Amino acid sequence: MVIRTAFALFLAGCALLCMAETGTEIQPRKLIDCHTAGSLPRGYFDLDLKFFNEGGISTAVNVGLTNRLSIGIAYQAMHVIGTRDIIGQTYPGGLIKYRLMEESYYLPALALGFDSQGSGDFEKFGETAGRFYFKSKGAFVAISKSYLLLGYPLGLHFECNYSAVDNNQAESEKESDLHPSNKFMNMAVGIDKSINEELSLMAEYDAALDDNYSHNLLDGYLNIGVRWAIIETFIIELDLKDLLENKRAYPSPIDEYVYAEPGTSREVRVVYIKKF
Repeated sequence: MVIRTAFALFLAGCALLCMAETGTEIQPRKLIDCHTAGSLPRGYFDLDLKFFNEGGISTAVNVGLTNRLSIGIAYQAMHVIGTRDIIGQTYPGGLIKYRLMEESYYLPALALGFDSQGSGDFEKFGETAGRFYFKSKGAFVAISKSYLLLGYPLGLHFECNYSAVDNNQAESEKESDLHPSNKFMNMAVGIDKSINEELSLMAEYDAALDDNYSHNLLDGYLNIGVRWAIIETFIIELDLKDLLENKRAYPSPIDEYVYAEPGTSREVRVVYIKKF
């Protein structure tokens, strides 16, 4: 517990280090949870800090090894803020992403990757490793195409994924009905629109084909957010997740704590980008 907590605080502390402008425009690599085909340039890294419900903090560090290949490591802990015992995820999450095809006038950009870090509450059940409230993406393909609309960029995005890690963890708890799940492939679509050089709006719809009792497309997760680039390398983001309130409530085995009915989650995200 002490080691996991210290690791989470270490990553969080990294986000406070040496802020300086780089003068380079960085593509969005994610909308809210949905991956885009964007990538970090070679020699750049970002520090990603997210605050969500129940005092949770998620931290991530990503590095651009080449202009096409980036890797990352992530870790989150629950109840960091508050009075309850801090609960960290069992193992750190990892990301590897390769931008296979660059965008052209007619064709979109294409990226392949694997991401084992989910979002929202992380819960453990008995002897299992646990899983995220919103599953990790696992293996994914992301397609993005940008246009110029009203003087500022408009981005359209599509993602197809298979959550290998969280599918297996959820399957082990399937009979207890704590996490409605299956092992289907999933997909998501999203859009982002720059309002000016600082503000942009985002929306995404995750079909949740692998994470609900019903497999009806209308049982997915609708997320929206606003992103403010205070300077080119320091971004603050406010997100609203699951506006349709389709995520199923479930009882938690930890401290006999019981979740309330499904509802929209409010999250704050801070991202800092710098060149080595």
